[in-house]
Amino acid sequence: MNAKIHNINRKTKIHPLGIAAPTDFEFDEGEDIAVETLLKNPQISLYCLDPDERRVILVETPEDVVLSDFPFYYSAQYEQALRVVTLSYDRLHEIADQIDLDSQQLILIYSVGRCGSTLLSSALNQLNNITVFSEPDVYSQLVRQRQWNGNNDVPISKLLVSCTKLICRQSTPKISDRRWVIKLRSYGIELADLLANNFPQAKILFLYRQIETWIRSSLRASIGEIPDTPESLESMQKAVGNLVSLIARFPEPNRPLSYIEILTVTWLSVLECLQRLHQQGYPPFIINFEDLIATPNSVIKQIFDFCDLPHNNLSQILKVFTQDSQSSTALSWENLQRTQPQLTPEQLEQYLREAKSLVNCYTNCKNIALRARE
Repeated sequence: MNAKIHNINRKTKIHPLGIAAPTDFEFDEGEDIAVETLLKNPQISLYCLDPDERRVILVETPEDVVLSDFPFYYSAQYEQALRVVTLSYDRLHEIADQIDLDSQQLILIYSVGRCGSTLLSSALNQLNNITVFSEPDVYSQLVRQRQWNGNNDVPISKLLVSCTKLICRQSTPKISDRRWVIKLRSYGIELADLLANNFPQAKILFLYRQIETWIRSSLRASIGEIPDTPESLESMQKAVGNLVSLIARFPEPNRPLSYIEILTVTWLSVLECLQRLHQQGYPPFIINFEDLIATPNSVIKQIFDFCDLPHNNLSQILKVFTQDSQSSTALSWENLQRTQPQLTPEQLEQYLREAKSLVNCYTNCKNIALRARE
């Protein structure tokens, strides 16, 4: 079965930061397109999965649009999409089986979020022969589809490999000449064990910041009012539990977790996944946000050495650190000034105490700590 290409009748995504979904577009029945034609067009890129129909959704964007130049890949795909292409899972796997992707060409970026991962992606994007994918959302969908007990790890792994191969292949026909940087959303680290098993030679970077500054930054990025009713918190906990394994199995009190508890357990879950990577034998290069901002020249050189990247063009790369890496998005400095919740100093201090108390309790029980790469 060939692919199909469809005209978009309407774009229907509600929240700009929401995970990509097949319902983001209303499109016509379409017409057949040869797979060879699809593979020759670098403007067609993998957007999301459609598990109900067992197919993937790709989008075609204008020739003058370079998706790797945007802060968020999934957002740029949606905004710039001209047409939709659909392809069955079976055909996807057939194509992927023909793609020879050396895992040494991959650089994977994980993080706790709000810690400079978009900034680092933008810096790496200044290098020649590197293509950066900043948050392709098929990975977010695969996190949500993965069963925490591992029962569906085999089909999830197969989709993970096929999607990764197609994402890289579509960016350039000369696959052997490139390095690819894939930055995932914070909960994308829930797939790190599967990615490491399937791409064992990939370079792994991990960015973090301490809980106090992370909570402050996350609160600034909390667009609108902070949920505080039992109904809103229960709904949020359920939604986040589909993406964050520790939320899903956290001991339930006789009430929903508070907003700060949900944020804090999410932060802790990322560190749990980091610990599992160490235990698997895949220790990442760990980058502290404060160090990245305070001494970018030194940290970038260490990152480049770890990833076997040349040190040329460093002056141009370091200019990125004077800019807003999330400009023109809902998370830009300008937008957050208007949309962040208004908190009193007393409320903020209470939130910070709540977060630190939970981290201390959990760390004492589980003995989780960040370790430098050995």
